[in-house]
Amino acid sequence: MRAGTRPRDEALIQAVLQSRRAAVPAAPGLARWRALKSLAADFQGLAATGDCEQEVKALGAAGEVKEGLKAERALARRESRGSTSSATTRRTGPR
Repeated sequence: MRAGTRPRDEALIQAVLQSRRAAVPAAPGLARWRALKSLAADFQGLAATGDCEQEVKALGAAGEVKEGLKAERALARRESRGSTSSATTRRTGPR
């Protein structure tokens, strides 16, 4: 609909938006931040998402979300290093 390949259907937009809003986790934290961020991006230009965008900004500034993202990045780096070292071991064999 946003790209104009399908006629705008307000009833469908609102139904999907309400369904997505209902699926957003209630507890503040990383999962809620992600769900709201996705919802705001998906419905930008189709429906009013200002409230979601404001909450995404507020949650993103919260320590819990910042720490969660930091922990995920650290885990990804560790996993990346682990897969690199195991690939090297496979190529060269055990020492």
